Amino acid sequence: MRIAKSLALLAPARMRLTLARALGRYFSPYRRRAESMRSAMVDALALSPAALDHAWLAWLENHGVFAVSVFNYKRLNSGWLRNCITVDAPALLKDLAAQGGLVLTYHCHHQNTIAALIGKHCGNMTALAARADSSPSYPILGSFIDLINRDSARWFGEGTYLFNDSVRRAISECRSLLEGKKVLLALCDVDWTNGKSFTFLGHRLHVPIGALTIAQQLDVPIITALMVPTAHGLTLYMRRLPAKLSVDEMVAAYFTFLEEHVRMTPACWQGWEWLNHWPADLPLNGPCS
Repeated sequence: MRIAKSLALLAPARMRLTLARALGRYFSPYRRRAESMRSAMVDALALSPAALDHAWLAWLENHGVFAVSVFNYKRLNSGWLRNCITVDAPALLKDLAAQGGLVLTYHCHHQNTIAALIGKHCGNMTALAARADSSPSYPILGSFIDLINRDSARWFGEGTYLFNDSVRRAISECRSLLEGKKVLLALCDVDWTNGKSFTFLGHRLHVPIGALTIAQQLDVPIITALMVPTAHGLTLYMRRLPAKLSVDEMVAAYFTFLEEHVRMTPACWQGWEWLNHWPADLPLNGPCS
């Protein structure tokens, strides 16, 4: 992270992306988990050895891009977002600014960047998250985690981080925000003790559906969003889910969107770190009894 900070502040802009990728390729601490993460990619995607090598190096490079990009949050107003990130569906950002809604995203290394970008465009971004000090890495990386959260939240406008340590308070505030046509962001690609049982890539997990259920009840826009690494930087892909879906159907659509991108660009998803810790179970995207 110290090297990443130096690159962000000192490296020429034209070289920053290349150097960030090299940083991840050679210095990412995830290199120590290569065996288990590569195994998860192979089991889920049936990659050839050459495709696996390419996907794994791209994943490490994406981690390097994340490490450098977090030190650019203070400079969003000088064009960093515009120069480094392409928005695939800009009309959806305009819709969010006008109508508010729920944005469902994923652990992609760049979820804080997604929140900052949406906040900058819409002026009312609130991100539902676990408390920073609940992370196992907080004793070691706490200062960097605090910096990431603090500097990305500078661009949330009227919003901030909404922590889910008090479930009742979080549910109440989620409802209030969505009723007020604000933008709420949530990550649901995690195993949550009290979540709805579901499967993804052949593994069972319990998906948190509180924000999704509230958005469905209020009939507000629900949009899936994922930041994907590309040759020239990052692209934010967004898709609005059809109205009047059941919760099961919404969760299926949420994971289908992720699967489409994971199969094209395995580096876009951080979840290879924990996929094999979820028990193998039902066919892809089937609700469990």
